[in-house]
Formats: sequence, C-alpha cells, structure tokens
Amino acid sequence: MGATELVLIGLTIDCVVIPIIGAVAALVGIVLAIISLFVHRDPPPPPKSNAEKYVEAGGDGKKFISSLAPVPPLLCSYSLTPLQVGNGTKDAKFSLSITPSKPATLDCIELQFSVGDNDVALFGGAPDSTLSDASVRVEKGTVASDGLVSFRLLPVNEATALDSGKTIILTLMGAVGTTAGSATVTVIEQAHVVQEHSDALLCRFQIVKS
Repeated sequence: MGATELVLIGLTIDCVVIPIIGAVAALVGIVLAIISLFVHRDPPPPPKSNAEKYVEAGGDGKKFISSLAPVPPLLCSYSLTPLQVGNGTKDAKFSLSITPSKPATLDCIELQFSVGDNDVALFGGAPDSTLSDASVRVEKGTVASDGLVSFRLLPVNEATALDSGKTIILTLMGAVGTTAGSATVTVIEQAHVVQEHSDALLCRFQIVKS
C-alpha cells in the first residue's frame, strides 16, 4: 500500500469520526440540559434581618447589639446654645456650631425641629437664619402639617470641602413658642464618608422652654 492510499484512508476515517463526535457532544449537551431542569439548586440565603439576629441571640440585648455592624462615628461635632429659654421670648437666637473632626466633602447637614403653639415647638413660626461661612448655603424647607420644619446646609458647589477644626455656625432667630415644655432639635448628617451606611447619622438636643 502506497503513501497515497494511506492518506486517503486517513481522510476517510476523519470524515466519518468527526460527525459522530459532534453528534455525541450534542446529545450529551441535551441530556445535561434536561437534567438541569430537574436538579434544584438552592439560591444563597439572604442576609439575616436584625429581628432574626435578635431571636437567634435568645433575646439577649448585649449579645444582639454585639452582632450588629458598628455605626460609624459622626463626621462633625455639634453644639447648640442655649439649651434653656423662656417661653414666648421674642427675637431669640440659637446657634448651632459645626466642627468637622477631619477633612471631608459635605453632602448635607439637616436641622429639624417643630414650630407652632405647643409644648414641643421651638419657635412660634419658621425662623430666619444666618451662616458664618460662605462655602455653604442654607435651604429652608416648608412647614409640614405636623409643624416640623427643616433647614438644610448644602455646599455651594460639589467640590466644597470642610476643613478639619474649622467651625461653621448656623444661627436661627425668631420668637419662641408661648407654651412651656421641651423642644427637640435633631441634626442629621449626610456626607461622603458615611454613604456606605444604610442610615444617616444624627444627634439630638433638648431645649427646655420655661
């Protein structure tokens, strides 16, 4: 048998075997696809809720708290003065001092309190405001049906950064509500450094009206 005959035989075998291999591979693929329809694969479990963690802790408050992810600290330190005022005082002034603990870009710092003629209202109506720093601006919200009003401190532009140790003072001016009681002022902090956290960070002040 010559070389030419051997080559022809080889080509003939290749032409016969290759279609068979292709058919077998297709059949195996079909079988695997059918099997996958009947094989149940459980999806990864969702993350446990805080309620589930509490139940697993057996109602142990300390164990439950230790299982939670730590809340990042506030970006700024806050102080509000005064914390006591005579009810019905006209032209009252309250100063909120904001001091960043480290340099960061400001998204928003929101101040919330109630206005009206009741024991939890700080002012009788929406007060006026001034700012000590031109790099931020204040946006006053409308008074809600429940008397809640907000003042939002926003950057003048997106590149505005707060310098560590530099204090910004927001002053609120107006007539204090005439009913004695205790008013709550809530400061809500939203900044780039805490965007990974699900909730905004906040602190509260109580102002006694007597």
